[in-house]
Amino acid sequence: MIVLRNVSLGLVTAGGIEFEGLYYSCPTAIYENWFDIARTEGDWKILVVYNSANNTTIEVFHTPSGKWILARNISGSAPASGHGEHEHLHQSLHGLARAGELQQVAKQD
Repeated sequence: MIVLRNVSLGLVTAGGIEFEGLYYSCPTAIYENWFDIARTEGDWKILVVYNSANNTTIEVFHTPSGKWILARNISGSAPASGHGEHEHLHQSLHGLARAGELQQVAKQD
């Protein structure tokens, strides 16, 4: 089976990596405080590779490392209507990152 992957732009926001109406997150984004930075300094675009048949994951390009990083859908299969549930998830994961529990995972991305 051939899997077609497409390249597009996503948006790093305070609520997650927004792409086609869904929100995604990854340990690197949490560890590097992308969402806090977007909240205080504004959103920014990020290069995304995706499979149009599967919205559970995307890959985002991490410029400092020059690597593609897997990001998981945190908003379910329907477009997000706001930041409510996924914002709560980010806050929980952010707390873990601050405690150092995600540091090793982020280094492996």
